[in-house]
Amino acid sequence: MKRLVLVCIASVASVLAFTSVALEAQRPPPPLPSLADEYLAAGRLASAERELYAAVAAKPREPSHRGALALYLASRGEFTVAEVLFREALRFGADTALIGRAMAQMMPYRPPMERSRVPGARESAAPGAHTASEGVERIDGVAVTLPLERSDVPSVIARVAGYGRGRLSVTFDPAREGIAISSVDDPVLAMRAFRGRGAGTPVLLQEITIGERRLRWMDAHVDPSVPAGEVRMGMDLIWRLRPIIDEGAGTLTLPAAGMRAMMSERSFHVPVVLRFPGLWLVPRPFMAPLSLSSPEGRALLRGARWQLNPETATIIVER
Repeated sequence: MKRLVLVCIASVASVLAFTSVALEAQRPPPPLPSLADEYLAAGRLASAERELYAAVAAKPREPSHRGALALYLASRGEFTVAEVLFREALRFGADTALIGRAMAQMMPYRPPMERSRVPGARESAAPGAHTASEGVERIDGVAVTLPLERSDVPSVIARVAGYGRGRLSVTFDPAREGIAISSVDDPVLAMRAFRGRGAGTPVLLQEITIGERRLRWMDAHVDPSVPAGEVRMGMDLIWRLRPIIDEGAGTLTLPAAGMRAMMSERSFHVPVVLRFPGLWLVPRPFMAPLSLSSPEGRALLRGARWQLNPETATIIVER
C-alpha cells in the first residue's frame, strides 16, 4: 500500500517539483501522467482542480488522491486546506516521510511558520535560533519604496540597496528558496555560523535593513555562487513580502502589513503556481505555464507595474 501511495502522489509531485533527488533515485518508473497532470501542464487550472476533487469524492479513503489534491492546493497557496488534506492522507495510510516533506516545504510561506506541527520538518539551524519567517514577521511598518538596481542574473526579478554592517545588495530570486549569502566571512553581514564554513552552512543573520525595514534574526545558508556583499532572497520570502515592482519607474515597494493589494481599472490578474522553489505564470487558459524566472516570463511583465498577491495566488499586472 505504501508503495502505491508513493507512486500515485509522485505523479502530481513531479509536476509541482516537490520531490527530491534522493527519492527520485529510489522510486520505480513513474506511471503515465494523470489527467490532472495533463490539465496543469496545459494551463487548465480549473480543470486540474476539478479532476482532483472528483478523484477524492470517488474514493474518499484513498490517501494518494488526498495527497495529490493537497499538493495542488499548496501550489496555489491554499496552505490551510492542503494541511488538512495532508493530515487526512496520513490517517488513511499515506507515507509519513513523504507527506512530512511536502508539508515542510510549504510551511515557510505561511505566517507564522509552525514547524513543530509538521512531521518531518527540518530542525532550526541551532537550538534557540529564530527562523526566517519569524524574522519576516518583525518588518511590519510603513510602505518602503526603493530604486531598483541593475542585475546581470537572469533569474533575479529585483535588486535593491540594503545595509548590514555596511552597504549590501538585496536580490529577489524566485528560482530559490530561503536566504543565501556568499560566505561566513562576509564583512558587511553580522552573523552566527553553525556546523562548518562551506557551501550549505547554516547561518543566522542578525539584521538586514531595507529602507526603513529591519529584518532581524534571519535563517540563511552559504552559497559560494552568491557575490560578496549580497543577500539573495528566495520565493518563500518574496511570497510573504508581497513586493510591488514597477519596471517602468524602476522601483520596488514593500507594502505595509495589512495594506490592500494593488488594484486599478488597468490591472488584471495572472494566476500563479508555486513549484517549491520557483513560480509558474499561467497567462491564459490552454497556454503552457511559464517560469517567472524564464525569458518568456520576464518578458510578460517587462515595463509593467506588478505585485505578487498570495491571497488570490495571482500576480496583479498594471500597464
